[in-house]
Amino acid sequence: MKKNLILTLFCLLMASAFCKPAKLPFSKGVNTFAFFYREDWCINQMPALNIYDEADFECLKSMGVDVVRLACYFGYLMEPKITGVLSETVLKKLDEVCDWAEKNQIYLIIDDHAWGAVEDDEKSIKKIEEHLELLWPVLAKRYANRSEYILYEIMNEPSWAISPSQWQKVQQKIINVIREYDKKHSIIVTGPNCSCIDELTQIKPYKDSNIIYTFHFYEPALFSLQGDGTVDEDFSKASGIPFPYDKSRMPNIESKKGTWFNELWKTYPQDGTEKFIEKRIKKISDWAKKNKVNIFCGERGSVVTTDHSDRVAYNKAVTSVLEKYDIPYCVWTMDVGSGFFQGAEHGMIFPDDIDKEIVESYGFSMPSSAAVAKTNVAIKSFPKAPYILYDGIVGKWSEQLSVGNVKTTKLNDGHGECLHINYNSESQSNCYKITPPKLIASEVKKEHASLKISLSVKFTELNQSFYVHFVDSDDGADHLPWRNTYAVKASKASLGKWQSIEIPLSAAKEIGGTWSDIAQKWYESESKFSWNQFTAIMFDFDNFDHKTGDVYIDDITLKK
Repeated sequence: MKKNLILTLFCLLMASAFCKPAKLPFSKGVNTFAFFYREDWCINQMPALNIYDEADFECLKSMGVDVVRLACYFGYLMEPKITGVLSETVLKKLDEVCDWAEKNQIYLIIDDHAWGAVEDDEKSIKKIEEHLELLWPVLAKRYANRSEYILYEIMNEPSWAISPSQWQKVQQKIINVIREYDKKHSIIVTGPNCSCIDELTQIKPYKDSNIIYTFHFYEPALFSLQGDGTVDEDFSKASGIPFPYDKSRMPNIESKKGTWFNELWKTYPQDGTEKFIEKRIKKISDWAKKNKVNIFCGERGSVVTTDHSDRVAYNKAVTSVLEKYDIPYCVWTMDVGSGFFQGAEHGMIFPDDIDKEIVESYGFSMPSSAAVAKTNVAIKSFPKAPYILYDGIVGKWSEQLSVGNVKTTKLNDGHGECLHINYNSESQSNCYKITPPKLIASEVKKEHASLKISLSVKFTELNQSFYVHFVDSDDGADHLPWRNTYAVKASKASLGKWQSIEIPLSAAKEIGGTWSDIAQKWYESESKFSWNQFTAIMFDFDNFDHKTGDVYIDDITLKK
């Protein structure tokens, strides 16, 4: 009898051991933001698909990164938005990124970062479900035969307005949809209310054994989200909040009673500690052990404008606790907001402008010099070699902004994607602005006398024209964004045909006034443009003189 009892206990222990999930094959990584990013304000343009390349993934590998969470704003990338189709251009770039990840043995999470595409309200769940049911068959079919380095994340940060029980059912449905086409790859699921720990613990583990459960960790939020304009006005204005909590250093900040910020302010003396961080991480760790599932911290970080020493201390505290509980994590993000960069200044590039202390506080090492040397060749070789500002997609590490009726469209005449302006629309103010990275701008400041901009243009009517502005930095009244301008006009010989145009930068003159976004005011010309303040190139398609028809532009290049 005793022998049988011992044998039974042994079998139960073995069964329990075998039920324990295998350890995840990755430990720490980064999120991308700007790569597959699109929202309403930039929905007329292709995302910055040239921002990263294979050399950047080699660089990440040398830093100790073994997983990249690729934030893909599929809700905005679909045409029409949310329930449309993905362009082949976007999908082909996604194929490339999978290649880079597999080659460098980096796990790649294809994350449906649908944040913001659907309204945050109680009615949103039906629209979200429709979106996911259209998206995931496309991706699961396309990547079913890829290596196990590819993972799927059903959706980033489901709404606060969806209950855990509602989201439980939606995720199960999408798991089933994916498994119709792909039974191999891991699927990452989460809880509602922005993937918070408390909501994830209310999700009942799914029967599928190849599931990873993710949470996002920005606690205490009063510290990590101070200065973040995407949260609310209170957080946007907040600064100077220390970590760990120090009464003598706390700033004087007023907020309305009952707001989230106000409630967090009251509890910060207890929450602004490593002890609090460990308490929260332990809660999700205990839940995972109890349910015998794997967990993963998909986002963590602190806003780049936060006091540097406090930020380092906070990052180290979170890193230490996550490592203690053996929880893999991804930093949000490698490029903007709360990532690796030395500040919030525009024009910084990876890996040149990353902050050593911040990188190390997140648990990584600085990239090897050999890996760094291979990156950003298109930028570092300028002006000896041309720099492509736009070829249907904005140039590497350049930023874009379109206003009015300017959009990227695809033509079947060999140019593929190109800029398109329709002068028949009601919009009178239309422009497309490209802000190149700092290294390019600095070379333009030095070499402008010998540089030119080339582009391809197709006019369709004789009354068409546009301006190319070379724009100074906008510091409000201290220094206005004065601009040198060159006018490009249609001719009879050019109508309906693509033509190549070259504009010497020296041919542009200050012929009009300028608008300051900082001062919110128009200023008449004072002949104060300075190449030493150059920051951007703007294509101005104003239509105050009632032009008609379509204009197409492509292959915008800076060169000697």
